[in-house]
Amino acid sequence: MASRISLLWRALVRLNARIDDSLVGDILGAITLFLGLYGLLLAVPVLEGVLK
Repeated sequence: MASRISLLWRALVRLNARIDDSLVGDILGAITLFLGLYGLLLAVPVLEGVLK
């Protein structure tokens, strides 16, 4: 069983490395960054209200 999980893990790591090295990975990284920043901007007023 452990070898099966290990093989699956290695396949996922290889897939992630391929995506990361491609233009698609760059685009997904930029989208993730901007969504995170947008989420932070939305969370600030909520946190400000909670902390008052």
